[in-house]
Amino acid sequence: MASTVFAALPIFAQDVAPVTATFEGIEGITLNANGFYMGEKKGEGTVSQYDPNMTSYDCNYIQTPFEFQLTYTFDSKYKFDSFYGVGVSSVKSTDNNYVTGEFANVKGGGFNGSENFGVVCGNYTEIGMPKTAKLKEIYITNSAKVADVIKNGGSYARALNQEGDFFKVTIEGYGEGEEPIATAEVMLAEFKDGTLTMLEDWTKVDLSTFPEGVETLLFMFSGSDKTDYGMLNTPIYCCIDNLMAEVPVTKVEKVDEVGNAKEVARYNANGVLLKEPQRGLNIIRMSDGTVKKVTVK
Repeated sequence: MASTVFAALPIFAQDVAPVTATFEGIEGITLNANGFYMGEKKGEGTVSQYDPNMTSYDCNYIQTPFEFQLTYTFDSKYKFDSFYGVGVSSVKSTDNNYVTGEFANVKGGGFNGSENFGVVCGNYTEIGMPKTAKLKEIYITNSAKVADVIKNGGSYARALNQEGDFFKVTIEGYGEGEEPIATAEVMLAEFKDGTLTMLEDWTKVDLSTFPEGVETLLFMFSGSDKTDYGMLNTPIYCCIDNLMAEVPVTKVEKVDEVGNAKEVARYNANGVLLKEPQRGLNIIRMSDGTVKKVTVK
């Protein structure tokens, strides 16, 4: 393929480039033999003040421009591990089995047939981003584990089969203040008029109403099946993919001026990560932080 650089003219600060977190090819993350990543032992970790056998490890990761919270916890006494935050999965099964049910979704695989997707676990899960980014959209669907419990009940949770039952996630956008400056609600399941309806496919959630200045996305779950103390019995999970935003392009260099910089990511005009050059507009991010636009013929 021949390519022509048309970014020789200056690109000013008001120009933007779409970027999408697809959970594919994240540096430093290797999926295990079962097809998922829930974190790992990194560094010394932090020992729980309540249980000296439990140690937590900070496994946050970045897929530009987003930083995803991920904490891995290991119980040395019972040899049990768990995670909190956003795990990464390529599980294709839609079953809630013991090994992969926590990392599966009702559709099977990522959005639009992609390999990987994110698994959100726990209230107050955070995704960080630069305040100059402008959010566009995200795709959400139900976890296979949650869907099974909603339909059939579980060890502690009951099936959502009573009028008014629901389970939902709210995405809150925070800037510098303590109160959210924007929110988006997603009803994951609802029993209404004698019928249970729930997300059974990847569903687009519009985030374009979130203003610039959002620095943190917070995931908050709520539902009708709770303990006497107000804690949710329904497992607190959902699956996400293709989180998209637009970011300012502040610097562009010609191909012959890049020097030792290497290409680290390539996107099409819609912000979808490309595995190889694609005909039309390609937006290329270099290892030195520069961005260039290339037309591939």
